[in-house]
This record gives sequence, structure tokens and C-alpha cells, in this order.
Amino acid sequence: RKCQPGWKEYNNHCYKLMTESVNRDSANQKCKRMGANLASVRDSQENTFIANTIKEGDMVWIGLNNRKAGFEWTDGSSCSYTNWAAGQPDN
Repeated sequence: RKCQPGWKEYNNHCYKLMTESVNRDSANQKCKRMGANLASVRDSQENTFIANTIKEGDMVWIGLNNRKAGFEWTDGSSCSYTNWAAGQPDN
């Protein structure tokens, strides 16, 4: 898959790191305006790719939603991989 300039390709998906400090809703809307979704992390390799794309200590929004039926990605796919920090999720 060929990605637009400024985007990185991984496993046939295109990623763009946005550096503006915004809340999750604003980040999601910005993605939608670009025809994209917040990142869906499907496995440990994708998690590593994303972690290696950001600077250590930086925070990024991903597209995981907590629904009544369980967790779901903003692209509509179900969540089968998790890498929660200790004590998470906490709500």
C-alpha cells in the first residue's frame, strides 16, 4: 500500500503522527476529516511499531472504545489484543 507523504506504512495500513495536544474527540474528528481513524492496535508487532514511532514518554490517542458489549476500535473491528498497563482498564 502506498501512503501519502508524511504518513508511514506498516502492514498495509498508513499511520500519521499528529503532534498537536488535543483531546480525544478532537483527535478523532481530525482523523475523520483526513479519511482516517485513530489507530487500531491489533497485535504486539503493531504495538511495537506505534511505540517506536512516538518519542518515549509522549502520549497518543488510539481508537479503542468501551462499549456495553466490550471494547471496539473506531474502525468497527473488535478488540482481540490488549497490552494494558497494570491496574487498567480502571473504569
